[in-house]
Amino acid sequence: MFSGPPYRFLCGGSLLSLLDGPIPWIGGDHMILVVRTPLALEGLPAFGQQGLLVIELDLQPLVGQALQLTGLVFLAGLVPLFLTGAALVLVVRRQLLPELISLAQTDSLSGVLNRGAFLEAAAQRLELRGLEQPWVVALIDIDHFKTINDTYGHAAGDEVIRRMAEFLNGALRRGDLVGRLGGDEFALLVSAAAPQAHELLERLRQRVATHRWTLADGREPQLTLSIGMVEQGSEGRHQLGELLQAADAALYVAKDQGRNQVMDLERLHPRGWSVQPA
Repeated sequence: MFSGPPYRFLCGGSLLSLLDGPIPWIGGDHMILVVRTPLALEGLPAFGQQGLLVIELDLQPLVGQALQLTGLVFLAGLVPLFLTGAALVLVVRRQLLPELISLAQTDSLSGVLNRGAFLEAAAQRLELRGLEQPWVVALIDIDHFKTINDTYGHAAGDEVIRRMAEFLNGALRRGDLVGRLGGDEFALLVSAAAPQAHELLERLRQRVATHRWTLADGREPQLTLSIGMVEQGSEGRHQLGELLQAADAALYVAKDQGRNQVMDLERLHPRGWSVQPA
């Protein structure tokens, strides 16, 4: 009847019950009730007037039901937590994550791609689609930008950077890239052959030179651009690093020859040219 030593509970000096199991009240699986009861046995009047009635209760089914109920309550408590966690994950994936990625890729001043994001995106496009369509890399400097800062102040210089970035972004076609490499230098990746890209960049340069640029304080600086460009494949150049170096050389020539112009060294030297380190 007993699976282990019984635990005895006394009340008022009388033996009331025994709980059989490893832990009293909690881990017991049997309960033995001992109740005093009048006793009358036929033919044995000397036995006495009272006896002990022993009742054994099997608690295992009740314990199993209690554990099952406890498990259900525990799982029910986890459901709201799980739903809340799932909702947070969806919010992060659908809203916060794209915003964080955008912040990591966007130049904080100009709003266009920052240097790292532009270089990565341009390199991927040149690698994946470089043989399927022509590409032109262009570098752009705002002429005499230091003079603008010195004359109008750095706040005005920042405004010029923002306005120019908006202008360039609006002038390009879908599929082209614009990024700010630093300072007043911007980079473009144009999906066109050299003649079409040169025409597009020349129109852009003329629009900037003839546009009336009015700052927030009412002052009107005169802005012009110097642009150096190179087509992918020119002189065997295919990698982005080589194209940027060649476009930088063309930009240097544009600035050296008076600024406010688009320079394509392949058009200037159709018989070939090379970049020499300074």
